[in-house]
Amino acid sequence: MTGLQPGTVVGDQRYVVIRALSEYGDAEVWTAQDHGTDQLVTLVVLPMSSPTALAVLDAASRSADVDNPRLVRVLDVGREYDYGYFTEESLDGAVSLTQLAGGIGMAAEEVRRITGEVALALDAAQRRGLHHLGLTPDNVLLMPDGSVKLAGLATQAALAGQDHVGGKRALRRDTKGLVALAYAGLTARWPLGGDVGLPPAPRTGGGVPRPSEIAVGVPADLDTIAALTLNQNLGPVSPGDYAAQIAPWPSLSVRAADALAIPGPGRSDDSLAIPALDAPPPGPDADPESWASVTQALPTSAAGTRWLEARASPAVADPSLHETMDHYPGAPSPETPSPETPSAAELSSGASETANVPAAYGIPSGAAASAGAAGDITTPDGGAAGPAGEAGGSGLAAGAATTAASAGAAITQAIDSASAATKRLAGQLRTGMGTLGDRARSVTSRAEGAVSEHRDLKAAIRRVEVDSEVGIDQAPQRPTLEPPVPLLPPEAGAQPSPAQSRFVLALFAAFVALAAVIGIAGMTRIGANSDLEAILGPDATAVPSRSASSPPPANTATAGAPEELPIVGAEGYDPEGDQVENSDLAARVYDEDAATFWQSEGYQGPKFGGLKSGVGLVVDLGQDVTPSEITLNLPVSSSAEIYLGDDPDRAGANRVGTVTARQGVVSLPVADGANGRYVIVWFTDTPLVPDGRYRAQLSEISVQG
Repeated sequence: MTGLQPGTVVGDQRYVVIRALSEYGDAEVWTAQDHGTDQLVTLVVLPMSSPTALAVLDAASRSADVDNPRLVRVLDVGREYDYGYFTEESLDGAVSLTQLAGGIGMAAEEVRRITGEVALALDAAQRRGLHHLGLTPDNVLLMPDGSVKLAGLATQAALAGQDHVGGKRALRRDTKGLVALAYAGLTARWPLGGDVGLPPAPRTGGGVPRPSEIAVGVPADLDTIAALTLNQNLGPVSPGDYAAQIAPWPSLSVRAADALAIPGPGRSDDSLAIPALDAPPPGPDADPESWASVTQALPTSAAGTRWLEARASPAVADPSLHETMDHYPGAPSPETPSPETPSAAELSSGASETANVPAAYGIPSGAAASAGAAGDITTPDGGAAGPAGEAGGSGLAAGAATTAASAGAAITQAIDSASAATKRLAGQLRTGMGTLGDRARSVTSRAEGAVSEHRDLKAAIRRVEVDSEVGIDQAPQRPTLEPPVPLLPPEAGAQPSPAQSRFVLALFAAFVALAAVIGIAGMTRIGANSDLEAILGPDATAVPSRSASSPPPANTATAGAPEELPIVGAEGYDPEGDQVENSDLAARVYDEDAATFWQSEGYQGPKFGGLKSGVGLVVDLGQDVTPSEITLNLPVSSSAEIYLGDDPDRAGANRVGTVTARQGVVSLPVADGANGRYVIVWFTDTPLVPDGRYRAQLSEISVQG
């Protein structure tokens, strides 16, 4: 362990450790404060004694060079005392895919979007030679703005000791991890091994069930890709291929729409209060403001308010009521009492009912107090008590009028508030509609202009066609051309004279005779300087003779001088493992570049960590050869055995040489008579290499024969 605790300062007094987040192998993950930027960062620390420390720091440095907004940025990498560290950007408010998918899974289009963004991030990293190799739902983070981030590029594989995987195997592993993320998002089940915070997917005879067998609404393409990739080892071959197969996807996540706020005066958020449907009405003892808040939602007019007042108390009715009601069709005349308007006697006879209204419907008790201003109180059974019993009807009518006036004032205030809000909203709508109308008129004008230009162009083309048309009975009119200017005098067209004809014939005969002489002379010199005997060989009938004293002819080539044999291919050799050992790097051993090399996968210790007896390379010479010497270029001190055989297998091959703890260029002579097509370099030990792992390495190999 690193021994860090809150308050420890790391990285040249720059990062102050705040709290521990998690542990992963030998590494500790902390939240820290960056004094350089005054921001929070994620600090990953591990002791340098860890066998993966150098590989992790190297992976973090290479990951920092990849600039992609979908990747969690590595900000700093360093070493201090006996531990190394690297920092990443802090992800406040981020939610992992484990949390999003937990329970019932996610919407299919959101799964498509998230995994598509992760695939693009992996594709960008792959072009820089980096892979993730350890995708889990915890590595995929959804930010508050809807963007997607991928954490742990290259570093997580290095922490797990899996950074040796490369080439097509790395692409395939990341692609399978992508499909597993999509499966987890759709079904809330993890289809691969390991504990990732989600329940494992059920197992069947053919692997895991299709997502559509667990969840509903799974698109056919995601369902098929999951079945092919997880159960049949088919499907996409790279993250970029996966992204192309599931595209397109929405650019942002679908979130719940915010409530529409209707503008209104008198509120801090400039919105109109809308009473909740399930809210209980104010009680009998509620203050007038509570009733005003309820009546704010009642859409009525000032005339309607006055009509309510008049209906409650005709004695105090507004005289302008009838004038206002004259504007409504079917309104009763002032002389004719409305059948809906009660008289004072009716109000008096119904006083007891009016007095009981507050208890039944929650009208404020102030109304009852106003009704009983003279000390009269009406009992629930309709009887009057008190000295003013005979005038109870009139008092109750006056109280009802006062109550109606209070309610009308509250309603008027609500109407005025709603009217102001409505006016503001109407103004905004008018402005928007005016702008929209201007744009529509502009577009219409441009469209009409384009149509007019198109019509004019068609008319012009038609006129040209009509002008150029020729009837069947009309001969084409050819233009009259001026005669050309003569190049020769007029007498040049006359017949040649006999003297001119004889001169031309004599000149032609002279040219023919000269060509014949030159041709005959050339034919006589063909083969004059050629040794036909040397080219065609001696005559079969001639008997060659040579004196006893003449020396034998010398051979132009030096007898027995070795020459380098061509190599047609090479591949990794791991018979005790997965049958391949970084075969994608094998071509480097014959590229004539000593700076490049093949290396085995990384192991935790020498002797392949006790997992196997050796690994190696198989070099194909294309045909059976009899080599005289094999030369190796070893970047690190290595021990190996060299075999030569007819098959690309150590079993049955002849061992032609051994190397023990040698480095650099090593030449091994081959015994006479050994032949074969394949040279097998079998490493029996793994030295420690600069990246902190134990690997076998070979830079170049050449075969002479």
